[in-house]
Amino acid sequence: MFRKLFVTMALCAGVLGGCDSPSKPEEFDPVGTLSFSYQGAISGTFQATGAIDVQPGTVPAAATGATAVREEESLALVAFQARGAGRGDAFALLLGDAEKGTLQLNPTACQQQPAPECRIGIFVPDVAATELPDTRDPSELMAKSYVLVLGAVEVVSRTRLRIRGTFQGVAVRTDNPGFQNTINIGQGQFDLPIRPEE
Repeated sequence: MFRKLFVTMALCAGVLGGCDSPSKPEEFDPVGTLSFSYQGAISGTFQATGAIDVQPGTVPAAATGATAVREEESLALVAFQARGAGRGDAFALLLGDAEKGTLQLNPTACQQQPAPECRIGIFVPDVAATELPDTRDPSELMAKSYVLVLGAVEVVSRTRLRIRGTFQGVAVRTDNPGFQNTINIGQGQFDLPIRPEE
């Protein structure tokens, strides 16, 4: 009996660093990363790593970075990849009430209010920084965007301050949604901060 208790105490103190030691609280790290490749009507790669500040309902500033933004009951993944000469690529993925597990993209649910099941992605390639105003109405960008209508997101982990996972899907050009204007998005990965609520 005493031998078993001694072994347990030794494991706690030596291997685990103490059974009663409190776990370290999660700290906010503002640097995020989001990447994917795309092929079809246009082809290339998207890679955004850095810290950006995006307010709910706005589009990202024209600086390379990625983050997650809470909007009411939804979580949006937002990223921008600067390409020089005041241009770059913008990407957003609305996850609805994202939790750990597989989430199917569901654009039709976005027509409901409120829409916790609304899951849709938007990719705007080669956009000028001047077209990314701090506005709550980014509809002028929609004409040149590709909308993810099919696909899935795998949320691998979700904490109060961080979300990680993968995604893939099929996107169509909004102003001409024919088959010739389709792109396949693959190898999507994200590791993003979720800004603490104030």
